[in-house]
Amino acid sequence: MLGHVAVETLYVQLLFTPPVDGADALGWVSVGMTADRSVACRRASRAYSTVQHPTGGLPSGVRVVTDGQIVRESGEGGLRRAGAGILAMAMALEGVHTP
Repeated sequence: MLGHVAVETLYVQLLFTPPVDGADALGWVSVGMTADRSVACRRASRAYSTVQHPTGGLPSGVRVVTDGQIVRESGEGGLRRAGAGILAMAMALEGVHTP
């Protein structure tokens, strides 16, 4: 009999000043998600060094957080905002090319 295996969803988040559309109350905006921690860390490193604020400037912070941490910090609405943040950043960066 197979047991239940909990899958953790990890979000890659950047911190910009000023905050971007889709950011939470603390200024963090989700730019990606995965279930693999090593993939999340690689994405976080790449995002931190290449993604710029839509109006210019690099992020001032980067982190990998679980969906549970987002809920603890921002409630259930925080998960919806995290998904919206990924979409908002994708739309803001549309047509912007990273090295």
